[in-house]
Amino acid sequence: MLTIARIRVWLKEKGEGGTVVYRPGNLKKLWDYVIANHDDWSNSDCQVVYVTHRDMREDVSLFIGGKDKSDVSDFVLTHVAPLTYVRSIKLIGLMNPRFFPIPKGTFENLKRFTIAVSCEPRFLAETYDKLSRYKATQAVVPNYLAYTLRGEGGDIFVSYSCRGESTLRGFVESYVRSLDGVTSVRTTRISKTKRLVSAQEWRFLFEHFVPDEAIEVEEIEDFDDDQISAC
Repeated sequence: MLTIARIRVWLKEKGEGGTVVYRPGNLKKLWDYVIANHDDWSNSDCQVVYVTHRDMREDVSLFIGGKDKSDVSDFVLTHVAPLTYVRSIKLIGLMNPRFFPIPKGTFENLKRFTIAVSCEPRFLAETYDKLSRYKATQAVVPNYLAYTLRGEGGDIFVSYSCRGESTLRGFVESYVRSLDGVTSVRTTRISKTKRLVSAQEWRFLFEHFVPDEAIEVEEIEDFDDDQISAC
């Protein structure tokens, strides 16, 4: 299965005399730690395929391929949890993931966003289906879609690349919020992302960790700055 691990760090701590000391460097420290060590962590059960940072958030997100959620939790507890600057860890399972083809020539200067969509349970399948049918344009390009079933925290995650926040807001209002049963929509900008495996390894992870009936794999191109992620 594919899982997002949200790793939140301590950004402030009490210093001498009760003063608050800010530690923004902890985000960079965690990012650099993942980049430097992910190869040594990989095994037959788990592998980190992406690392991303959400704009204005106190966390770094790992996109992990694993046999099941227990393997992923053991993996994170072994390699990340012992770090003294880690504050909390949240695992978000991606169920029935769908990844979309990358249109050539559409990615220059596009920004990455994720949308957490909450909706009434009876409309879940219909909402997923309609979101999956959206066709890429020069302004908005879908990256991936998955159930998360986290209620008010988002029942469906969708990742898009688009021209900017105003473009995204217009898309959300005209296309996403108008879907039957949608109760709330939360958007987040991805300020930084790095793919940690080759395109060939990425495809292998799909085939190895995700049941055939739950995935639709399109052609994956080996971009230096890959656009599929934004988790």
